[in-house]
Amino acid sequence: MFWTVFGIVTAVIAAVLLVLLLFICRKMFDLALVRGNKVVGGDGFEEQLADFKDEWNAGKALYDSLPKEDWWIESFDGLKLHGELLKNGDGKKLLIEVHGFRSSAAHDFIAAMPYFYNKGFSFLLIDLRAHGKSEGEYITFGVHERCDLRDWAWFAMEKLGTDIEIVLHGISMGASTVLMASALNLPANVRGIIADSGFTSPYDIFVRVLEHSFHAKPFPILPITQLMAERKANFGFKDASTLDAMAENTIPVIFVHGEDDDFVPIGMSEANYNACKAEKRFVRVPNARHACGYVMDKPRCEQALDTFLDCVFENA
Repeated sequence: MFWTVFGIVTAVIAAVLLVLLLFICRKMFDLALVRGNKVVGGDGFEEQLADFKDEWNAGKALYDSLPKEDWWIESFDGLKLHGELLKNGDGKKLLIEVHGFRSSAAHDFIAAMPYFYNKGFSFLLIDLRAHGKSEGEYITFGVHERCDLRDWAWFAMEKLGTDIEIVLHGISMGASTVLMASALNLPANVRGIIADSGFTSPYDIFVRVLEHSFHAKPFPILPITQLMAERKANFGFKDASTLDAMAENTIPVIFVHGEDDDFVPIGMSEANYNACKAEKRFVRVPNARHACGYVMDKPRCEQALDTFLDCVFENA
């Protein structure tokens, strides 16, 4: 009788734990991958940006003043994707802006827009899949987005001419996307890559968030969540890696990362830099938190970007 009761209790407890585990995994899936869910808490991005309202307002004024043209492409898997072109002069120097997780290009790059505008760049602000006006239900942390970015680069060349010169500029998840895209069939017109605060792979950043933000071990949460991602969103957390892409990359890259980034640790950009086989530079920004390097130290970043961009276009 004792063993029968013990067995029933054990089975009930196991069933409850399994249901709880599946619930946690589903919540993680929704929080990380499903369109429209907002992350509560923060990594200091908005808080630190609040100290730089002048830069923000100057960028916003420029953004508002420029004529805008909506662009649309269809992704490899049938999604309608949106971009916004802000043209500067003849538009022959183009910065394709790739925003971060649950953000927008207009938000993430607004403070740096005057700098690049004075450098003669036009801007293509893209809405990543499952963001903004672009279709899509699931965020794939660069795995599918890298293919979308490749298609945007080819489309831009078709629209603006085969003589345009393109620089890819990504921040956070966008930085990882531009780095991963470097291993794809990009047009030769892509002259350089600016990667600000990027992680090394979806798997690596999920492990980091689980351990650092939720104080949880990756197993068994991550394998189960990945099964959900494979079934619903058609991608795996290890399907793409910036480290693999950098090992094949031939496009010059400048890496920017804040030393006080406690969301995407600076070690991930260091690993990307070390793996990069192309011409490369690294800008470490003291006291800067996640994705705040440019506003925290404009002189340092602009000096490095001046040198990088001059080199990129001289060697084109």
